[in-house]
Amino acid sequence: MSYIGKQPEFTQYPSKFFNGDGSAMTVTLDYAPPNDAALLVFIDGVRQDTSAYGCVGTSLTFTGSVPSGTNNVQVVHMGLTQDVGVPGDDTVTTAKIQDDAVTSAKIATDAVGSAEIAANAVGNAEMADDAIGINELSATGTASATTYLRGDNAWTAISEYDDSGLQDDIALLGFRIASNGSLAKYNLVDQTIDDFQDASGVNSGASTYATRDSTGKYYSGKNAATGGTVTTHGSYTVHSFTDTGSTNFVVGAAGNVAVLVVAGGGGGGTYSGGGGGAGGFRTSASHAVTATTYPVTVGAGGGGGTHNAPGDPSGWYEQGENGGNSIFDSITSAGGGGGMGYGDSGSSDGYGGSDGGSGGGGGTTTGAPDTIQGGDGNTPSTSPSQGSAGGTGDFRNYPGAPGNWYGGGGGGGGASAVGVNVQSMTNRNYGGTGGAGTANDYRTGASVTYSGGGGGAGGDQAGSGYGPPASGGAGGGGDSQPHDAAYNGAYVPGAIGTANSGGGGGGGAGANWGGYGGSGIVVVRYPTGDLASDENMILVSNTTAALNAPTKGDIVLTYTNGVGTTTLDTDLTAEISADGGSTWTALALASEGSTGSHNIATSHDVTISSTITAPYNMAYRIKTLNQSATKITRIQAVSLGWS
Repeated sequence: MSYIGKQPEFTQYPSKFFNGDGSAMTVTLDYAPPNDAALLVFIDGVRQDTSAYGCVGTSLTFTGSVPSGTNNVQVVHMGLTQDVGVPGDDTVTTAKIQDDAVTSAKIATDAVGSAEIAANAVGNAEMADDAIGINELSATGTASATTYLRGDNAWTAISEYDDSGLQDDIALLGFRIASNGSLAKYNLVDQTIDDFQDASGVNSGASTYATRDSTGKYYSGKNAATGGTVTTHGSYTVHSFTDTGSTNFVVGAAGNVAVLVVAGGGGGGTYSGGGGGAGGFRTSASHAVTATTYPVTVGAGGGGGTHNAPGDPSGWYEQGENGGNSIFDSITSAGGGGGMGYGDSGSSDGYGGSDGGSGGGGGTTTGAPDTIQGGDGNTPSTSPSQGSAGGTGDFRNYPGAPGNWYGGGGGGGGASAVGVNVQSMTNRNYGGTGGAGTANDYRTGASVTYSGGGGGAGGDQAGSGYGPPASGGAGGGGDSQPHDAAYNGAYVPGAIGTANSGGGGGGGAGANWGGYGGSGIVVVRYPTGDLASDENMILVSNTTAALNAPTKGDIVLTYTNGVGTTTLDTDLTAEISADGGSTWTALALASEGSTGSHNIATSHDVTISSTITAPYNMAYRIKTLNQSATKITRIQAVSLGWS
């Protein structure tokens, strides 16, 4: 037949016949109908109501007896459940699935695996509270009440907190605070930190070969040079020899030194006496020394001239004595010449000042000659010159004068300038000024003048009395004294030359004695650290009282390699004591890297082995071993802690 539109599709209605058996029988269909109404049931050609049967799956059961017969029961399917089949792989897309269409009921148990979950798809909002327990964690080790899950996914037993890094940080902070504040020792409640800004934290009596470098502020093992008073300035170590007489300078290693050698000054003469000559002044900017002992001599100042009774055939008044020589190795400075006194006519005492490092000033006499020469300087001769000549004295009658004018004694010669001649003075009864000395900075770094000549005493101008005292030269020369009319009274001698300057003594006027010359000095200077052999050092701290009995100790120290490489616990060891150094506990040192240019070595939580009884005096002991010219260890700072 004809049709309009899409051609209809026809299908058959499946039918099946059964034999009635006279009972409420059950038959089996080929297909399971969607419901009872989808079936047409006929008995002996009569259609049955749906109340006459019921179908479950493919089982059809009649509610009443079915008459017996052959093929007298027919069942016709009005419709079948369509089997759409299984979708092909990758045929169902997200667009074909309605939003929220897939529920939990449609998901089989264990159906969703890790492969079905996108990376980072499950957030904390998708996880139930307490959903993940220990059983859901994959980690090595054993989970228990005494373990924790470490960052590397391992169950690890809980241990005591390791505060070593914190202790190191505190110690290094303490070092920096001490250093920035120029503090030698920095104390906390249970910690003391020595940053070697000075030597205050170190027990020098218990330490050996512990030499501190003030420029680098560290300790190292050195057998340093000895002798005299040892000081430092800038980058130099200085040995000052100031006691008169002989002593030694002991050198540990060869090197070069700068040397100042100043002899004792000469004494001044008396009764219009000449000033004493300055002690010889000599220096060497670079004097080679070896590892040996060098005798050192410091010259004493010469005695001043004294007066004798009038008419004494030996003369009325005496000249001053020469100062003593000062010596270092091959360098000898000659003592200053004594200043001349006053003598009777024709007396041998009334002549020139004595020769010396610098010459003594000339005196005066009633006899010839009128001009009394000062002594020669630079005697014996050195190059450069060690001193200068003394000035001349004078005695003469002047026309028209009511009497004699006594010319004052000439000033003693200084290292840089001669003593002033009386003849050059505008007033003839004035004494000559002492010659100026020479400056040097070896001892302190500041310029100091040495070896000034003593001033000459003024003479008597008839009718006008004695002239005023003359000044000693710059560099320790003594001033002269004015006339004392009381011949048998308390005489005031000429001024003494300054001690350890080599200055000449001042002349005495009238019955006043001449002043003594100043003592000499020897100064040796060299760069700090030189002249010292490298030795093993023991560095022991001063004690610090602990508040409570300590049982554990810690140490942090910083060090550098001056030469070579230091091996911990071999070339460098550390110990701790809680009883003031009676017993020591060794500490095993470990490297902790470096801070700036300094290496860090530490030891933490070490049990103190000694019996701890009050007072709890904490101390450390550092040793450097195997030290030589090829291995030098320097200790910059030490932090000692306890608990």
